[in-house]
Amino acid sequence: MDIQQYIDGRLKEQIDWYDKKSTHHKKRYMFCKIIAIICTSAIPIIAITDFSNFKFLAIFLSSIIGLSESINWLNNDHTNWIKYRKTCESLKHEFYAHKTLTGVYQNEKLPDKLLVQRAESIISDENVNWANIQNDYQVEKKEVIQ
Repeated sequence: MDIQQYIDGRLKEQIDWYDKKSTHHKKRYMFCKIIAIICTSAIPIIAITDFSNFKFLAIFLSSIIGLSESINWLNNDHTNWIKYRKTCESLKHEFYAHKTLTGVYQNEKLPDKLLVQRAESIISDENVNWANIQNDYQVEKKEVIQ
């Protein structure tokens, strides 16, 4: 496999994947947070009015807040958003530094091999971190259930 095949078939594919996943988690995180903020802000406003069903509405809005926060916690959206964005930007940095022969690639005799090593290390580190987070999350979930 030559370097262009690696870049097109692996590196750019990984950059795109991490970019899409980061964007997905960011959107879901922001949506849930906005819903929680709106509901939280609505409760005191409704409380100062003479709304006859205040108790029911307050309970309903509180449930929406709890649901929204639980979805964020369950999916680990904030952490995944940040981690995927960091990995995506690190891979982009390597790609552009290699392409322009700057940074660590500037005086390197074998810049193509260095790119592959560094990019695969970033991907591998992210995969290991993901596995560790999943293990920590499973332990945390068991402790909450017990």
